[in-house]
Amino acid sequence: MTNIAHPPACPARAKGFTLIEVLAAVALLALGVLSLGVLQQQVLQRNFAALHESQAWFLLQDIAERMRASGGGSAYLLAYAAPAPTPTQNCLSQICNAESLARWDLAAWRAQVEELPEAQGQVSSAGAGFYTVAIRYGAAQRELSLRFEP
Repeated sequence: MTNIAHPPACPARAKGFTLIEVLAAVALLALGVLSLGVLQQQVLQRNFAALHESQAWFLLQDIAERMRASGGGSAYLLAYAAPAPTPTQNCLSQICNAESLARWDLAAWRAQVEELPEAQGQVSSAGAGFYTVAIRYGAAQRELSLRFEP
């Protein structure tokens, strides 16, 4: 009879991974995925902040251009706390005088400003023929302003 050597039932060095090694690898992987999720959330928040800032700058330039086109003037003055003016005429379908056009422009502008989160807009006189338009928005009430001469 030939003597066949069998491998030992439990070798001194087993090949493969132990349970602790697998748990450590899974924990590291979970930490990496969690970090990516947090990073993604921060990126989205900053993207929304940049979007809101871009919209605010557009709205500042919009009312400044409206004032320049109509000749500007004190008819456009509007404080943060003041309610939006109610237009007396539809200036899209009718010819309006300067005051009616200012009310129309301010009502349309204020409606667009209020689409930003927690936003308010104002138009104030900066003296010497200059005006300042400003928008506060967001939970931190960040303020952007534009000074111009119509």
